Amino acid sequence: MRWGWPSAEVRDRLEFVFKGVQAAAIVFGAIWGLVTYTITAAHQRDGIRRELRKPYDEKQLSLYLDAARVLAHLSATPDYEREKTEARFWELYWGELAFVESSRVASLMVAFCRKRFEPTKCNTPHPENVLEASTLEGAAIGMSHEASDEIRKRWEDK
Repeated sequence: MRWGWPSAEVRDRLEFVFKGVQAAAIVFGAIWGLVTYTITAAHQRDGIRRELRKPYDEKQLSLYLDAARVLAHLSATPDYEREKTEARFWELYWGELAFVESSRVASLMVAFCRKRFEPTKCNTPHPENVLEASTLEGAAIGMSHEASDEIRKRWEDK
């Protein structure tokens, strides 16, 4: 048996199949490239977001540790360096901690404050009434909460 060139009809069919496979490979390659690009871009955005949040997260951790230390000090040795420790508590309560704390941590700080100090001193303005705070302390914590909300909204929008 002798091998020869296939007939024109067979050549046309093979050419059609190969062109179809070639077109499918091009479409599959384009889709694969798009999927890979999308996944890589998402990972890069997450990495950038984590890096940009890192200073905030580190400050939050530092303030949480400081608050835990102050609360432990006020609980365990309330008379030792009382004025200094209470002053630090109020700095955290009315200012720094209010900027980074979660609503759960804020509730726990208020609960501690009410047990340790005069409950009226621990009152904080309701979020809707922050601009109408009647005390300096209320204005201070209101500003911290408002600034924190603005930062969180900015990060959530991105």
